[in-house]
Amino acid sequence: MEINEKWIASLTKFETDLIKAYLDISDSKKSDAIPEIDEPVKIKECVHCKSHKIICYGHSKKGRQRYLCKDCNKTFTIISKSFFKNTRISYEQWLKLLECEMIGSSLKETTYQANLSVTSCFYLRHKLYKAFEEAQAKKLKKEVQLDTTFLDISFKGMKATPRPIKGSHVNPESESFPYMKDPQVCISTAADEDGEILFLISGYGGESSGKYQLHIDHYDQRCRIISDGSSSIRKFCKDNHFRCITLTEGYHKTKDGKHISDVNSLHSDLKDLIRKKRNVSIRHLQGYLNWIVFKRRFIIQTKRKLYDRIYQKQGKETQKL
Repeated sequence: MEINEKWIASLTKFETDLIKAYLDISDSKKSDAIPEIDEPVKIKECVHCKSHKIICYGHSKKGRQRYLCKDCNKTFTIISKSFFKNTRISYEQWLKLLECEMIGSSLKETTYQANLSVTSCFYLRHKLYKAFEEAQAKKLKKEVQLDTTFLDISFKGMKATPRPIKGSHVNPESESFPYMKDPQVCISTAADEDGEILFLISGYGGESSGKYQLHIDHYDQRCRIISDGSSSIRKFCKDNHFRCITLTEGYHKTKDGKHISDVNSLHSDLKDLIRKKRNVSIRHLQGYLNWIVFKRRFIIQTKRKLYDRIYQKQGKETQKL
């Protein structure tokens, strides 16, 4: 897959803001092949304290507009607290890094393609994944498929983190991970008709209505929940007055054709990713979930644009006849 300016222009405003508007290109690396990038996003609040009392405060060394917050007296620019902050790679390297992530390249392959070190590629990958938390659904509407999946807790790369002990007494040094017979992380998954997806870590241990309640702000009050009949989901729907559509045991669809195949597909993507990465550390797991959501949204939008072009072409041919 080739990523170029034409591809970037086809993205939504959210995706364009992340990929294009915040690119920090130094003057020494600009060339005819690298277009001038304006600042399409207008700053309305302070990135530090979220205050709206901000004023323009000169420009940075690279020509970016600086702002001053009158409440906290801190200055910032459009890239402050963004994943492009404190990175010095070129425009081409960012595009190559994004291309490698889209096709699922390994770190060694990305290192060769982007001409970066393995450490830099790993660091930039997770900065990118963290930024895509905005891809998570703000509001799930209409018919919402809801289910949960579980993964074994992995402390890969975490040397100083206390580990829960299986089959023993509570570890007094562990506050973040209390005693569990089978330590697992619980991941709530929801998807609606419009392609909005919620893929978030809900806690540790087994499924419960309380874990679903943590993300209640992401659900519209009039939505209908489609599930596999879990008692926790039924209680969650009852507490929030949602209509619950339950699949018959042993069947993948209801008589009306309702299903939860979309969330099951997300679970399959996660399991494939875990297998390919040879397990994922708990500190990076949410980032990978964000990336899966962004990638799925991108595929859905691409298919919609493709279908629109096909229908428009067929309509023009019909009019000629």
